[in-house]
Amino acid sequence: MGEPGTQGRCLLVDVGGGSCEITISERKRIQETVSLPLGAVRLTKEFLPSDPPTEEELARLKQFIVRELRKAERRLSALRVLW
Repeated sequence: MGEPGTQGRCLLVDVGGGSCEITISERKRIQETVSLPLGAVRLTKEFLPSDPPTEEELARLKQFIVRELRKAERRLSALRVLW
């Protein structure tokens, strides 16, 4: 039956421990899936060794996330599936 509201376009973001998948579907059919190295455990281990994290650690983490999201955006834009 599916989730309510998934008859048209749908964006699914699945954040796991090692990666993050972004899936775009239309009319219940997957158009594209992009896997990014943005999992919660991976990012914590790689960028946040301090508790609480330092400003520098947070800045490096944010820069990495922005770079990875831009890569995904370029890939999805090239396929013309973003709306």
